[in-house]
Amino acid sequence: MMAHTGLYNLGNTCFLNSALQCLAATSALSRYFLFNLHLKELNPSNPLGTAGHLALQYATLVIQLHKSTLEQTATGTGGTPVPPTKVRAVMGKKYPQFASYQQQDAQEFLSLLMDGLHEDLNRVLDKPYHPITDSKGRPDPEVALEHIKGFLLRNRSVIIDLFCGFTKSTLEWEITAPKAEVQREGEEKQESEPPQTNGQKPEVKRYTSVKFEPFTMLSLPLPMRKYLSINLTLVFLNPARAPLRLSAAIPINATVRNVREAISRIPGVGVSENKLFICEVYEGRVYPPQTDWSRYMGDGANNESNGNTSPCTEHDILMAYEVPVFDTEDEEGKEGKLEEKLEGKGKSGEVVIAIDTRLDVQDRYGKWYCATVIDWDPDTQIITVTFDGYDSRYDESVHIKSGRVAPLNSRATSMRSAREDLNLPDDVVQVVCMHRRVYAQPKAKQALRGGIRAEIFSLPLVMFLSKGNTVNDLYYAIWRRTWRYAPAPLLPQTAPHQNDIKAPATLNPKAPFCLRLVESKGFACARCPWDAYCIGLPLKESEEKIELDETAHIAIDWDDKYIKEVLNERAMEVMDVHKTRKKALLEQRRHVDIGRCFARFTEREKIKEVYCSQVKLHLPATKKFELYCLPPILVVHLKRLVQGGKIQTFVDFPIHSFDPTAYLTESAKGGSVSVQHCAHEMENKQRKPKAGGSPISPSVPAPGPPGSKSMAMAAPLYDLYAVINHYGGAGGGHYVAFARVGTEKSGTWFRFDDSAVTRIAEEDVVTRNAYVMFYRRRDINQVNWDFLPQRTQELLRRPLSAEEKTLADQAAASAARASWTSNAGCTVS
Repeated sequence: MMAHTGLYNLGNTCFLNSALQCLAATSALSRYFLFNLHLKELNPSNPLGTAGHLALQYATLVIQLHKSTLEQTATGTGGTPVPPTKVRAVMGKKYPQFASYQQQDAQEFLSLLMDGLHEDLNRVLDKPYHPITDSKGRPDPEVALEHIKGFLLRNRSVIIDLFCGFTKSTLEWEITAPKAEVQREGEEKQESEPPQTNGQKPEVKRYTSVKFEPFTMLSLPLPMRKYLSINLTLVFLNPARAPLRLSAAIPINATVRNVREAISRIPGVGVSENKLFICEVYEGRVYPPQTDWSRYMGDGANNESNGNTSPCTEHDILMAYEVPVFDTEDEEGKEGKLEEKLEGKGKSGEVVIAIDTRLDVQDRYGKWYCATVIDWDPDTQIITVTFDGYDSRYDESVHIKSGRVAPLNSRATSMRSAREDLNLPDDVVQVVCMHRRVYAQPKAKQALRGGIRAEIFSLPLVMFLSKGNTVNDLYYAIWRRTWRYAPAPLLPQTAPHQNDIKAPATLNPKAPFCLRLVESKGFACARCPWDAYCIGLPLKESEEKIELDETAHIAIDWDDKYIKEVLNERAMEVMDVHKTRKKALLEQRRHVDIGRCFARFTEREKIKEVYCSQVKLHLPATKKFELYCLPPILVVHLKRLVQGGKIQTFVDFPIHSFDPTAYLTESAKGGSVSVQHCAHEMENKQRKPKAGGSPISPSVPAPGPPGSKSMAMAAPLYDLYAVINHYGGAGGGHYVAFARVGTEKSGTWFRFDDSAVTRIAEEDVVTRNAYVMFYRRRDINQVNWDFLPQRTQELLRRPLSAEEKTLADQAAASAARASWTSNAGCTVS
């Protein structure tokens, strides 16, 4: 039985866990490690590897997964999850990007993991130099055999046996004879003399270069569109209008202003672009929008694919709030002053950056944030900045010409920059109001939690108010915005204007809620220390003026009796749906067949220039990739993460009987050449022929191991057995693996979400989140060793040497030290 045990998340390591689970689900590879064959083929002297550490630690992890699964089967309870600590440590030492706790790409990790395992298990101890020769018009099978054998002279391992295939790369360019109208490298541009053609057209010579290149993972491009259809919810200033769910078409590299313009152009909205505040709302809290707009393509709370879910209410994660009109200076006047503030000239002509200048700055991890200049050294041209939303611990010093500084709003977004983009005056504050229920804590927790607990519900209110208002004005303004679901008969039921929020001398009736000043998360007080366990500073109704920060957070704590008897919570959740939403939903449900991705992979692309050794010139050319031979285990990567965001297209891919031979180049349809075919031939040529036998001729396809079908004539059908899924956008997300345990006919599909493992139905495997798919060719027997060369199969019958036993003992001891003691089981349901 293959393992179905979870892996602990070590801190943003879902990318690592999903890749390891899918690789562990490759039964042929896992059995290779379970039978300790890796100890007999270890290559610790390979400078391109990790001295064997990666292979040893990965083998230990596979053994731990299987041991935990066996314990789970024997006891009938959840097995203990396994920590991939050692594998992560070895990969982090070899590839420093995996040593941090930042989010990484699962495809990149998987590719480097397979490469590291290959180098640690490479059977070639001394790699010979082997030049790659040009095709020179020779037949494809001849050139392919030469290139594949040249590759195998340097690379032979279990990874190559299982995962390696070859693509055909065709490079074409042409030269006009008798004199090419191109420019030699390094020469000055001169007008060439017209060719002497004697009245005939110049001859065009076409050159073609064909090479065959290895792959262990096939990366397929996806069909791309110029525009994205994002989903959002618009909250109107008039409380009589319910929030409106709509879709807007925006460019892929859109800015916040582009989004506002797109919303204002939608018929029936009736809100101008300069009156829209764009933000994210999650769990009742407000965040700046991310520039990866593809993450907002999901269908609100009902679509798990983009993470657009909120426990508070069924709304979109992207929100637009209507903003009141203020009397401000014109846009041109403000821009002129801002430019004057950003950059000036000193006495000697050097650039001068003023303190409090607002800029976009890239932090040390490569992410862009809006920041404020707090220090400036004119001699070194270094500025010190503080990032929006972060305290002084995260301040950084950056040289202004380092490429990490850009004009405000050009590379990043923040709440403060969004306000500046709206051209709001300086005396206006942004108030985020969160609806809360307040409960009494259980007696056992009262001593630690202050005796009460607050819970956020429904959509927050985002208001923009002038400074100098009283507490009563604040109560009055909030109550007027909520009368649609919190009726107040004595309050005017009209759309409030910004200059009309003055409350009467006494609020009658008294507001059915209490306002408290809280921090941004909405659970703790904005003024008290954390150990006071205060849920917010109460703002009692009075005529006293209130001083609010530039972005204030206020909790609306509704009276419990009022919630039960008067508050219309159903009205709080009611939203209208615009017709653009229904149209976008139909577009999102359209699927793309994986065949279109293969077609895009084989499309001819233009290259700016290549070097032609025939005429010693750099010339424009075209390049085309085609599949030539396929491996026993086919790993297909969908290139969703691209510059500018993530492609959320739903790609349909088969689970059973996938026949990729339709995408092979014409010269490979006979299937006479394959990597595994050549590997068997090379291994058998190194062996002495038995009595009555003869060495295998290199021109004749070599058979597979005794008792198996010929590797070249193997069945071409493939079956899916594992999938890496990516939820969210390019800026951040979560990885989850699906894997089948058992055979194609009687196997069970499991969902591996870090340490949580659950059963899923086969019809739920194909989703729009699929990122990397693993296919197994049907002729790969999960019981015997047909996929391995004869020499490696013979290692099974040889007992471990003393040195190999020592390595096995050391790996077991290392695994024991890395084990965690945890009472949390791996739940399998």
